[in-house]
Amino acid sequence: MKTSAFILTLPAILQAAQGHWIWARVAHNGVWLEPLRFIRNHTSPFFDEPIIPPGNANLPYRQASWPTYSNDLPNSVRCGRGTFDHAATTETLKVKAGDTLEVQQVRASPEDFDQEAFKTVWNCSIAPNACCAGYGACSFWSGMEQPMDFNHFGPRSVHLSKVPNGKDVTMYDGSGEWTKIDTVGVEVANGVMKWTLYVGTNNLPPRAPFKIPKQTPAGQYLLRIDLMWPGTREWGDGLAQLYPGCVQIEVESVVKGSLPKGGVKIPEILARGKPGTIMSEAMQSFQKVDVDYVYPGGPLWDGEKLIQDRPPLM
Repeated sequence: MKTSAFILTLPAILQAAQGHWIWARVAHNGVWLEPLRFIRNHTSPFFDEPIIPPGNANLPYRQASWPTYSNDLPNSVRCGRGTFDHAATTETLKVKAGDTLEVQQVRASPEDFDQEAFKTVWNCSIAPNACCAGYGACSFWSGMEQPMDFNHFGPRSVHLSKVPNGKDVTMYDGSGEWTKIDTVGVEVANGVMKWTLYVGTNNLPPRAPFKIPKQTPAGQYLLRIDLMWPGTREWGDGLAQLYPGCVQIEVESVVKGSLPKGGVKIPEILARGKPGTIMSEAMQSFQKVDVDYVYPGGPLWDGEKLIQDRPPLM
């Protein structure tokens, strides 16, 4: 029955393929690297269990670009559905503590990158004032180059999880502790709030590079990037949508040891009702920032200490 359900809905899956996104390409110190070379690829479609929050129409078979939920399989919440299956064939990016990384989202699943309807273009135009110059991917929908935007708002977070001694990053499932090193979230100006990376369909989102803190100890890590669409208190089931991906990195550093104590466990920190996973309808509709809202994924490490990670108030 599961297989027949998937076959019956395949056209709908293909039609919706560009509706969400995966993280597919890394830039190291401003240079875009080969797509999916250092990011664990997805198994797509992938059957996840348990899934389906009450009243949700998504199927257990979901393409890579469809949302992940906190009650999916733990490895799915950590790095994306079926990505651990690809860990051994994913290369490890060598970086130095203090280096800058950037990760590009793609609004399609890997099996759909070359479909003419929404073809993924990795070498965007470099012409002055071109739509996507400098970005790691663009699309060629309806015969013209267009940006890879985000069609959901929410906080984008970056976490590091150090690989246990004696293991290689290609064998690590992320079941250890995670430390958050970056958040891009809410801006407030002149009494108006907005989500920094959400600019509306077909508008170019701001670029959002981040640094590996200089105090990061040497070693291998999973780097997790995610943009969460939080649930709401007043309607729906309150279950957030997640869009996680993991980069395999090895950090060269003069610092030895481990990340600071106080890290978090994933998926536990992202479970239904945990801080940052739910907000009021007023915040959902950009009317105001909830006074008690903190960004999901635990405290933020600024390279020296863990700090509370919250948006500015209005």
